[in-house]
Amino acid sequence: MTHLLFEASDDKKNITRLLFVDYTRAFDLIDHNVVMRKLDDNNCPAVLRNWLLSFLDARVQFVKVGDCISDCLVLNAGAPQGTRAGPNCFKLLISDLSFRIPFIKYVDDVSVVSVSSDVKDDSLQQALCHLLRWCSANGMHLNTKKLRR
Repeated sequence: MTHLLFEASDDKKNITRLLFVDYTRAFDLIDHNVVMRKLDDNNCPAVLRNWLLSFLDARVQFVKVGDCISDCLVLNAGAPQGTRAGPNCFKLLISDLSFRIPFIKYVDDVSVVSVSSDVKDDSLQQALCHLLRWCSANGMHLNTKKLRR
């Protein structure tokens, strides 16, 4: 991304537009049905799908501070971040997210860049519209608290 930005800045006619996106509670909101669908789409063996679903679904969580223990809470969405399976579930979830212009996917955010000398170039707007449709289809939410203009 840095290389692309430096190259774009070599031509003073270029207009560089950037879109930085962060997902709200990315790991906590992973929809298990979407993960299972993507495993199916990638021809994942049924035994692995079933194992992963048993790991993710109906997890029990509680908090312990000193001698105090909270009530148990059953979770039916999300993936635990402190495991190897959690980040891999997230990577699977975003594996089909792509754009027609350069982009980089990080752990729980995405950066998209448009470089053009055309002031009317709307490729970044198209990328944002595509991202919003993808988020809707995959149960992800953008962190609007981090919006800056």
